[in-house]
Amino acid sequence: MREPMAFFAVLTGLALALLADTQRGLPIYLVLFNLFVFLIYIYHLSAVSHPQMPAVNDVFPALSAEAGRQWQVADFCAAHGLCGAFVIFLRGSFCADSRRQLMQLRELRGELERRKIGLVLWSAQSPSSWPIKFTQPLSGAPGMPGGVSTLTGPSPFIACQGTPLLVYPWVADAARPSAWLVDADGIILWRELAPNYRTPPEADLLRAQCYRLQD
Repeated sequence: MREPMAFFAVLTGLALALLADTQRGLPIYLVLFNLFVFLIYIYHLSAVSHPQMPAVNDVFPALSAEAGRQWQVADFCAAHGLCGAFVIFLRGSFCADSRRQLMQLRELRGELERRKIGLVLWSAQSPSSWPIKFTQPLSGAPGMPGGVSTLTGPSPFIACQGTPLLVYPWVADAARPSAWLVDADGIILWRELAPNYRTPPEADLLRAQCYRLQD
């Protein structure tokens, strides 16, 4: 969400340096160096390092929630009379793309209700860390929890000390952004592992996978 403004600021600074520094001295080299560092971050340092993850046709693993509670997709679907569920992992409330993804998920609410597909949101943060305006639209729908559930314990879905330095004093761990479509028996039908933190699975991509539960 911030990339266009950031690119505009960098290119504007580069243009001003080119116009002002007719001698092509140190300022222009500093600007070019900063642009190089910025591009390295955008295209390399924001990449997600996924460990060994469950594959398609595997059983989705049980997840550890707060208070030592174990959560399983099959039990969740049986309790709500669902034919399957999307399990979404959000990087964190500090991530602009995670907040944008939550806003997009509101568009799926009606279709998921009609198809009897649940939606479960997970994060390494407590539910109180998420602004109510992002999670409230997802509350109260069949198969949808009231907000974001907290993932605890060692898990391949959590990147330990994976938060940005600016928020590290308050939040240490971040969830690796990903999306999973699981049937009522807990079998993974589809998964999407985000290549970097800036491209979490969008609502249109999730909508396009709903047919897998009907086949």
